[in-house]
Formats: sequence, C-alpha cells, structure tokens
Amino acid sequence: MSDNMFTQIDFRRLGTREASARLEKPGAAFEECSFEGLDLADLAMEAVSFRKCRFAEVSLRSSEMVACSFEGCDMAQADFRFSRLSEVVFDRCSATVADFGAATASEVRFTGCRMPGAVLKGLATLDLQLERSNFANADLSGVYLRGQDVSGCNFDGADLSGCDLRQCQMDEVSLVGAILSGTRFEDADLRGARLGKIALSDLARDLRGAVISRDQAADLLKGIGLVVV
Repeated sequence: MSDNMFTQIDFRRLGTREASARLEKPGAAFEECSFEGLDLADLAMEAVSFRKCRFAEVSLRSSEMVACSFEGCDMAQADFRFSRLSEVVFDRCSATVADFGAATASEVRFTGCRMPGAVLKGLATLDLQLERSNFANADLSGVYLRGQDVSGCNFDGADLSGCDLRQCQMDEVSLVGAILSGTRFEDADLRGARLGKIALSDLARDLRGAVISRDQAADLLKGIGLVVV
C-alpha cells in the first residue's frame, strides 16, 4: 500500500496532530476514515481525495484546499468558515447544517449533495456549481450564481435573499417557500421550476425579469385567488 493511501482509520484515536500530518500530504487518499469531532483548522491540503469518510462536527475553519475531492462523505455540522477552496468537488456528500460562511470558493462543485440547513451566507464565489443537490432551509443569502445551471436543486424554504441568479438554468428546481427578497432573476429560465405560492405584492419584486411558462403564470395567478380560464 502506498504511504499516501489510508483506509478505515479512526483518526479520533490517533488525535489531531497525527491526522493533520497525514492530511497535509499532497496527493493523499483516504477511504472510509473517520475524523469526527477533530479540530483540523488552518490546514493546507492539495490534491487530497476522500471517499466515504466521516467529518461530522469537524472544524476545517480557515483551511486551504486545492484540487481536493470528497465522495460520499458525511459532513454533518462541519465547520468550513473562512476556508479557501479551489477546484474542490463534493460528490454525493451529506452536509446537513454544515457552515461555509465567509469561505472563498473558486471552481467548486456540489453534485448530488444533501445540505439541508447548511450555511453558505457570505460565501465568496467564482464559478460555484450546484448540481442536483438538496439545499432545503439552507442559508445562501448573497451567493453569486449568475449564469450557472442549478437544475435539479431543492431550495424549498431556503434563504436566497440577495442571491444573483441571473441567466441561470433552473429546470426541476424547487423554490417553494424560499425567501426571495432582493434575489435577482433577470433572464433566469424558471420554466421547469416549482415556484409555490407567491403573493401578488411580491411577484414583480421577487421574479422580475425571470422567464416562466404560461402554466406557471396561471398557477401563480390562481395562488392569489384569481380564476384563470
């Protein structure tokens, strides 16, 4: 086995110092390892991969990650605040209530992830990609996603206030109960999205400039009590 490959190791028993030393090895690969509850703040990781690892309640605060990948990992309540992420992939991870607040994300992709209640507020982004992921009740306020394809994402009950969703492709996106105050939708394609009920007083403000279908327009009008014939 390579010195850079680690399988089924419980780093909670080895401690923070040992875990940190191995995580900072460029090109290291971890499979089915546990880092639960460890303080791993201020690390520098490059080309490190994780598969089915457990990061529940781990602090990665202020860490730097370049070209890293996480596949099928449990990151419930993990702390990524103030971290710097570049070319990082999260694939089918569970990150319930994880906190990415005030982090920096450049060419970062979340695919098929479960992130209900996660915090992305204040996340500075460049080419952030959200694909077929669950952000129900998450806080994405102020996140810049202009021009991205966020199809298949669930934003039910999420705080999207101040988000820039201009020119986004939003097929099969759900926005039921989402907070849309100050959200920008100009030229966003919402024709395949679930919009739920939006008050008449909020329609012009919340969906201004968005592209919707005739059926969606009829549903919105029915939602405010009008009879559409």
